[in-house]
Amino acid sequence: MVEVNIEHTGDHPGCHSPHTLFTDITGEVTSGDSEALQLAVINRLLAKQRAFACDHERGGEMFHGAAIIQTNAGKWFLAANVHVQNPETTRNCAEANAITEAYQREGKNLQIKALWFMGGKANYETGQIFIDNEGQRHTPCGSCLDVIHNHQLKADQKTLVHMLPLNDGTMKLSPGNPDDTRPAEQLEPDQVFTRRIGDLLPHVRAALDDSDHSRRDMMLRGYEWLTSKEAISAVAEAATQQQMLHLEILESGEATEEMRLNAVNRALMQAARDYYQDAKADGNGTFHTLSVAIIRATDGHYYIGKTIKNGHSSASSAAEIKALEQAINASSRNNITDIFVVNFSAEELQHLQEQPQAQGLDIKIPDGATRERLKKTSPSPPSMQKDFFGRACHQGCQVHVFLPNNPERDEFDPKRHMLRFSIQDLLPYGYRNPKAELRQRPRNDGTHHTSTPDDRPPSISM
Repeated sequence: MVEVNIEHTGDHPGCHSPHTLFTDITGEVTSGDSEALQLAVINRLLAKQRAFACDHERGGEMFHGAAIIQTNAGKWFLAANVHVQNPETTRNCAEANAITEAYQREGKNLQIKALWFMGGKANYETGQIFIDNEGQRHTPCGSCLDVIHNHQLKADQKTLVHMLPLNDGTMKLSPGNPDDTRPAEQLEPDQVFTRRIGDLLPHVRAALDDSDHSRRDMMLRGYEWLTSKEAISAVAEAATQQQMLHLEILESGEATEEMRLNAVNRALMQAARDYYQDAKADGNGTFHTLSVAIIRATDGHYYIGKTIKNGHSSASSAAEIKALEQAINASSRNNITDIFVVNFSAEELQHLQEQPQAQGLDIKIPDGATRERLKKTSPSPPSMQKDFFGRACHQGCQVHVFLPNNPERDEFDPKRHMLRFSIQDLLPYGYRNPKAELRQRPRNDGTHHTSTPDDRPPSISM
């Protein structure tokens, strides 16, 4: 028996019609109904809910999405995205809104069994329901993938994400298959694109073998170096800028890849210790997490961002985002070719100390929201931009995650103590975001408009 019960919190602000159609659809799906009919009901509801998405920026093309989540407790929740004047002010994705509604009901017990999503550009004031092509599929954004991952099914079960082709709700759809490895553009026009959450957000933490405990010992020495009780004077900010300049100079010389990475490592670790010592001098020397990120931009310069959370300070942007904002402030047309990151955390330190015989290590990778920002500022493929090593950025920016270490001991080995990913590896299905690609669109006057990187949409569902 298939039973679907959609719940919501009421009317969404700005909509002119109540959501009476979406309160409870259990009666529409009877005991004799098939999976195909259930999918048809879900498709119709998503299409209608998308049409209710509120546009507070009147007259513009906006991305309108709708999402349904099914919880492990058997409840179903439906929501649309809500646009505001400043898209950075609040989370407004349909997926996040549906999950918020579910969390209000189930709290810490919430586990997401499956999510269905439909989205695309529209302008409802001008009556354009489909600006994106019908049948186009969009994946949830990096932020929403984080939230889904945080509330995924436990044990060996896998939360599924179903991405429906954009349509008016009447298209007869074929169910998706998470084991169908074809890319979305190769699927049949009526087929749902289905993936496990781990496929959409891979490498949340990287598992490293450490059977000889060498990595663990090196990381412990890095923490000791960071938190040394000796009175160490923090290096002036000007010295940090000199380190950034040194990285630029290395590029123009004959420095090998290993020499370049060792120089980045020293800059990261020195900045981390300086930042910790500054916080210690201010009376906030304890830390929950400390992160440093260095970004290489297409203007040929390097930018650094630092974040420390000690339980007292207010929430702040990730180190990667702080570095990225510096690069964008320097030049609005800057793209990011490489990002170098090191993370320290009290939790990781405790794990290293309490489990000295463990055979492996789990290393944190930048979260989904950060990946989304990096993706949007990566050189668009095909690109002639070169990365830190002089290679073409065909897969977007390169993400380099360094293990904590003591740079004064000269034991850092890039092949063992650094992880490297492309942003396409970290957002495999969302990397080629159709909304961010160059495209020709007819204007009302019959001419054509070509989008540019400055026309990128707000940070909402892809």
